[in-house]
Amino acid sequence: MINKPAVYINMDEKEKGFLEYASYILKKLNLKPLIVFSRDFLSDPLGYIAQRQEKRIYDEVNEFVKEYFDGFEIYVSFEPADKTVDRILSGYDVDIAFVRYKRQLLGRSLSEKVIDNVRVWVYKDGCSPQINAVCVPLDFSDRSIKQLEFLKYLKTHFPIEFRLLHALNTERLKDKLTFDEYLRLVKDKKDEAIHLFKETFGELELDILFLEGDPYRSLSEHINSERYGLTLMSKRGKGMAKIVGSVSRYLLRSVKCPLIVL
Repeated sequence: MINKPAVYINMDEKEKGFLEYASYILKKLNLKPLIVFSRDFLSDPLGYIAQRQEKRIYDEVNEFVKEYFDGFEIYVSFEPADKTVDRILSGYDVDIAFVRYKRQLLGRSLSEKVIDNVRVWVYKDGCSPQINAVCVPLDFSDRSIKQLEFLKYLKTHFPIEFRLLHALNTERLKDKLTFDEYLRLVKDKKDEAIHLFKETFGELELDILFLEGDPYRSLSEHINSERYGLTLMSKRGKGMAKIVGSVSRYLLRSVKCPLIVL
């Protein structure tokens, strides 16, 4: 469920595809976004430059996005990234953020602060907003329940098919075992995964595709080899409370389709 989306812009002409994508998705979901533009004046500690430019930049943002959205609010920030995120979360109750993927997405930027604190919908340049197939990598933690709940929400708005994935980490032992030993290892890991699935979802029956090998590469290669319009994943691994997990970071960088990170 989404109540208040934010769309983060830089007023870059290259963002046209991103704005068309976000506009299409939000119209399907019948939601009006908060448009967020952030500019940190490092040499303006007392805010004099910000006060003089706020109205002009607000008008520029409005002009930049008005053709894409039927209705929207605008938030212009001149504060550091962490303060900007705190204000939109507390003042506007934003519960998901649309961002355009760039190489510095996971660097020291507003986008990183957003990913660490709120759900994100990450657009990849050139991707279509038509969502027909969704990939859902699961680790059978409590967050997997949230993934399936969000998948159910998406299905009420988009005619999508989906595939559930679980990566079996067999890479380190594959070359050290005989063929029969490797088959037993895979079977044991599948049995363990099915046990975890039942612990998390009870008797719910779902078809899961198991991938073998290195979890990073196997997930990325599978997702990029299929025609998924979206990947729906959890941002953190088991036992992780405050940071984006390493697998999630890898997929954010390597997967070609847009991603939702919960």
